[in-house]
Amino acid sequence: WWLDLLGCSRLSRIDLAVDDFHGLFGREYAKKAYSDDAFRTARAGRAPNGGERLVSEPNGKIINESFEVGSRESRIYWRIYNKAAQLGLDMHWFRNEVELKDMPIDVLLNIEGYFAGLCAYSASIINSLPVKVVTKKRQVALDIHSRIKWARRQVGKTLFDISKHFGGDLEKGVW
Repeated sequence: WWLDLLGCSRLSRIDLAVDDFHGLFGREYAKKAYSDDAFRTARAGRAPNGGERLVSEPNGKIINESFEVGSRESRIYWRIYNKAAQLGLDMHWFRNEVELKDMPIDVLLNIEGYFAGLCAYSASIINSLPVKVVTKKRQVALDIHSRIKWARRQVGKTLFDISKHFGGDLEKGVW
């Protein structure tokens, strides 16, 4: 609530991540989910682009392994990468990381829920009740809808009476 007092309602960027130490949600899982359209955030529109990267030494040791969905300029950009290889550790550790831009500040109130609500893929890797992200366009539509409802409730009868008094011409009632 204190951020509302300061006029802060949106986050310019927030990164969320889920780590996998058991081999459940690695690059192959992400590739399969991508081919199943699980990274879509809406039924309509274009699906995000995706691609993989695999860099290894001549002896076969993997030094960079990742699958990415979206682009750095996208509102939602996924990186699923081998964190253990990045740090040179001998263990299984994949990080599922999403970079979100221009998000409502409410994300901070329920991080797991918003993460699960991003797409079918994110819902499949975290056990949380999904919360859908409300985009700015949708928020504006909701705001105008609620303002119209408020106006009907608060001044609807008065506007009707003024309109009736001036024979349906509200312009005559404005001075």
